[in-house]
Amino acid sequence: MIVVQTGIANAPAKFIIDKFEKLKVDRGTWETHWKELSKYVIPLKDNIYGGEIKGEKKGSELFDAIGIRCNEQLASALHGMLTNPATQWFGFSSGDHLIDSKQTVAKWIQDTAKKVLFVLNNSNFQSEIHETFIDLGGFGTNNLIVEEDAIEVVRFNSRPIYEVVVSENYTGIIDTVYYEYKMTIEQLAERFPDTLPPDIMKLREQSPLQELYIVHAVEPTSRLPKQLQHEMLPFTSLHILKDNAVVLKKAGFEENPCIVSRFSKLSGEMFGRSPAMKALPDIKTCNQMMKAWLEGAQLAVNPPMQAPDEGVLLPVRLTPGGMNYYRADSKDRIEPIFTGANPQIGNQIIEFLHSSVKSAFYIDQLHLVENDRMTATEVMQRRDEQLRSMSPILGRLQYELLAPIVLRVFGIMLRRGMIDPIPNELRNAKLEVKFISQIARAQESIEGDNFLRAFQASAGVAELDPTSMDVVNTDEVVKFLFKTYGSPLHLLRKEQEVKQIRESRAQQQQAATSAEMANIDSQTAKNMAQAQQLQG
Repeated sequence: MIVVQTGIANAPAKFIIDKFEKLKVDRGTWETHWKELSKYVIPLKDNIYGGEIKGEKKGSELFDAIGIRCNEQLASALHGMLTNPATQWFGFSSGDHLIDSKQTVAKWIQDTAKKVLFVLNNSNFQSEIHETFIDLGGFGTNNLIVEEDAIEVVRFNSRPIYEVVVSENYTGIIDTVYYEYKMTIEQLAERFPDTLPPDIMKLREQSPLQELYIVHAVEPTSRLPKQLQHEMLPFTSLHILKDNAVVLKKAGFEENPCIVSRFSKLSGEMFGRSPAMKALPDIKTCNQMMKAWLEGAQLAVNPPMQAPDEGVLLPVRLTPGGMNYYRADSKDRIEPIFTGANPQIGNQIIEFLHSSVKSAFYIDQLHLVENDRMTATEVMQRRDEQLRSMSPILGRLQYELLAPIVLRVFGIMLRRGMIDPIPNELRNAKLEVKFISQIARAQESIEGDNFLRAFQASAGVAELDPTSMDVVNTDEVVKFLFKTYGSPLHLLRKEQEVKQIRESRAQQQQAATSAEMANIDSQTAKNMAQAQQLQG
């Protein structure tokens, strides 16, 4: 970590501030969309334009919470299918099947993946990744910060996308993140005592609680002006005093600590699109229909009353058990006014709209349709089909969100000596993340199912000619099935152990054969001797 000792404004820092303001303007059209989404889908994050009062009531204008419920169900399903803490949902690969299949490499990969998962599960990852999925389903874009921690190794912080501005590289990956925060002069003096400008230090004596804005920029080092670049690391972090354009702190990272991903996106757009955006018209209509339906139901249950202007003694009491008096010679009564409205029609419309919203949030694909006549095999096959149908959507989350998280944590652990020495076979290979979550296994199970069908079809040929099965490498078949269906590889014996067992078995078989041959020879000699005696 390098700290820039400066107390005056400089042009490169002003360049960062100007870029931040330009990106902030470009984000403006999205803010109005996010504001509406937060109102109906994520009311707890309804602070797009700032000014939030802590503890204020949220969602007071909502009459129907279908958007909130569906988004939470989607987030919970993604959490369970992609990052389930009870399963090993990722692994590593060199990209070369021959290298990965070597016993030493396979064991190192599996052990390393378990260590990384242990660190993730013992940090705040599970709570923050759930917040990330909430943001992705609602806003379509998330911002997850992965920082190194002295105690927990890593620490995660999921922040709403409206708090940051971002920029893509030429490959379409968001690798630049700016955000703005406030600190009092007293806090600034404590955090940046060596770089705070002298004029700000003087203000500390007069108004220590005055707040100033700081822009935090995380960007690839090569894209920054030379004066702001970190000298050795690929990503540079800058804290800049906004009004003074003074660099307060500069640090470097091996991996980008700010991970921004999109649920889906349109070509040419920076920010992502979400299921809530597709369902927003239906969600808003549901809200209005629910309001109207409640008013209609209230009218049906507690209709307005009509009374003659002279036949009843005022005041009219409409409470339960209320006593009303009317003149003895009056034939008029207090009667309810029935409009003939049918609230059931509104209920049917609401159910139809709810179904449309659930479809936009993939609720139908997340819940398995079952019947009492389905076998266990049919249940598994139908579940795999439903999971595979979501693969194109979730592929972006694996590429933009989960893979950077795993590689960031792996890098931190490697530099801290928490990873076993890398096998020689992987020294020159680029380590990649391979996902073995429920959805990934559903995709890979196709290969396993295809093999089993081919094996069953070959059984008829093997009955005619048993030697035809000699073409199958049974050792590789067992390894393939263990890997495809996610079985622990430590259950497999090492190649040397298998070799010793087979050599021992061969020796035993050879000894048994030799003993049997000797027994046959002995019996033959005995029979010949008896035959000679009879002839003599």
